[in-house]
Amino acid sequence: DRGSVASQSDAARVEEAIKAFEAVAPCTLDGASLAASLEGSWRLVYSNSFVPQKLSTSEFSQYVATLVGAPTARSNVQIGEVSQKIDEIATIDGASISRLTLESIVSLRARVPWPLPEAPQLLLTFSSSVDVAAGGELTASLEDVVVSMPGVARAATIPASKVRSS
Repeated sequence: DRGSVASQSDAARVEEAIKAFEAVAPCTLDGASLAASLEGSWRLVYSNSFVPQKLSTSEFSQYVATLVGAPTARSNVQIGEVSQKIDEIATIDGASISRLTLESIVSLRARVPWPLPEAPQLLLTFSSSVDVAAGGELTASLEDVVVSMPGVARAATIPASKVRSS
């Protein structure tokens, strides 16, 4: 569940595995090579930001309920699959900066009590651009968010300037 039920020791083991991988495959790429390496479709499997940090038992249960589709969950929203598509669209200033487009899709579903039918899935699609500098420095900007439901033709687009208020 993307790290939401990981213990501190689980998180430490994952961090050690990442360090071991990076030691044998260091990222010494320039901006253009790094951008080309990131290109493709990705699925979020684990994030240490989902690992609970020193929560009480009740806080931990409430936190996990938000992220896991357990029947006893008390949260009103369940986070489903998270995926991202990265495309390189331009090289700026020769090869010193590459621009990427990111399309991140987050699936959400409202929880409903049994025996009611399952609530429809809601998809949030975040469109962003990222500039990758020669030293690997990233600068990102959110362009818009599209809110849609599978099977429904109409979608709502929220420009980046209106995301916070929406």
